[in-house]
Amino acid sequence: MAAQWPGSYSDAYGHHDITIEADGTMLAIEIRGVVFSGRDFDDLEPLGTSESTGMFATSHGGLTDYKIGWQMPVQVVSRGTEITAALNCELVLGNRPGHEGARTEDLTISLVQPEAAPVTATRPYGFFEEALADIQRQLAADTYLKACISCAYSDYSPAGSGLSGSLACFRDNKAAYRAVSGKRDLFRVWETRTEFVRETHLCPEFERRAPHAGYRGGFPEP
Repeated sequence: MAAQWPGSYSDAYGHHDITIEADGTMLAIEIRGVVFSGRDFDDLEPLGTSESTGMFATSHGGLTDYKIGWQMPVQVVSRGTEITAALNCELVLGNRPGHEGARTEDLTISLVQPEAAPVTATRPYGFFEEALADIQRQLAADTYLKACISCAYSDYSPAGSGLSGSLACFRDNKAAYRAVSGKRDLFRVWETRTEFVRETHLCPEFERRAPHAGYRGGFPEP
């Protein structure tokens, strides 16, 4: 079942309240009667055809030049107790003037926990991985984000990753992934991945990631 995250969207044509539908891998957002879908926020394309698509800025078929804000739940373990917190996110995405095909992607996030002061990333980032690592470094030693980004069975391709949603899950090949200690090892098991997941996704097989694990290391790597 897809989760639903409340939020807002704005561009040169106006401002709108929206709902983002998200499962572990795909996103869908209806804006001005047009549904945009994709694996990532910088990969949203319209479903079908509509005259209304002329009311959006696009680049190579994908939505661009917009600001989007949303709130999504995330699990946090603090002093051995699991609680539901919220991530407040804002993404500003646009074409970079004078650089054909290049985009600016500025992501700002804050973690809001019950009865605690918000924890905000120290600057805008271009990847959820970096922004969430920034948040984790600011948390107490006995507190951690419980999500795919901090799971023992997830890793990124050495070839690179996107803003979000390109984290590979190896929950169906745990033993082989546990033996990964570098790029070459990861390439050997890469095709055995179960699926790609979003960094904030969580499944029942979560185990906390250890330092120096896999190719990408711990979360965050010391």
